[in-house]
Amino acid sequence: MTALATLTFDYAEVLAEDVLQFAKHAKRSTVTVDDVLLAARRNPSVQGLLAEKAKELGIESGPSTTKRKRKSKAQDSTAADPDEDVRELQDFIDS
Repeated sequence: MTALATLTFDYAEVLAEDVLQFAKHAKRSTVTVDDVLLAARRNPSVQGLLAEKAKELGIESGPSTTKRKRKSKAQDSTAADPDEDVRELQDFIDS
């Protein structure tokens, strides 16, 4: 009985780490239903049950419809001037 509890706990830890990594890879700090479904992909029956439960609860899955726009270098105030790096390197070499 102890072995089963240990295996279950270890699996839950691995699953939680996978879900967090999927969210991190997607550049999100929040875990979504899609992350959980992706973690359960190795077991289609569990994946199906989770998808059904999410649908039952009214939780949407799938890619988000909002997209973030990238800032252009002209808009980004933190963008460094590449010529400045060259000048600093040249000054270092000359000194």
